[in-house]
Amino acid sequence: MNKIRILYVLVFICLAGNLFMAWQLTRHSGPPPRREPKELIIERLKLDQDQIKQYEQLIDQHRSAIHDAEKSLHEVKNKLYATLNAVDEVTSDSLLQSISLIQQNIEKIHYLHFRDIRNICKPEQIPAYEDLTLELSSLFGPPQKPRHPNQP
Repeated sequence: MNKIRILYVLVFICLAGNLFMAWQLTRHSGPPPRREPKELIIERLKLDQDQIKQYEQLIDQHRSAIHDAEKSLHEVKNKLYATLNAVDEVTSDSLLQSISLIQQNIEKIHYLHFRDIRNICKPEQIPAYEDLTLELSSLFGPPQKPRHPNQP
């Protein structure tokens, strides 16, 4: 075999290897997409059609309450950041306290929403509901970033 033929074989092997690696990367593009909380709850609790209707009403009420609270939170945060130009500790402390109270209210809205979901469950669904409550923060919180193997 002459040198040119060896070079062609090596280029072909490198090209094939790169194409294979690119295919592998696109084939395994990461974790599956997150499912909607609504779907997950309906499936896990095995809600019937009447319960699903009640649940959808609870969702509408929950979204409306959260929307209003988040709107208030946004307004207060804007006021807080406007105080950066005028050093006013009293006003900024008061606004920070307001933000804290609004955030507390948002958590209460979430808590009451899940309590209301329990109220539409039938007795045989309560064990599944209790299992679900143990996972709420991981299921409905922000997605976890994969940790680097060297991180604790």
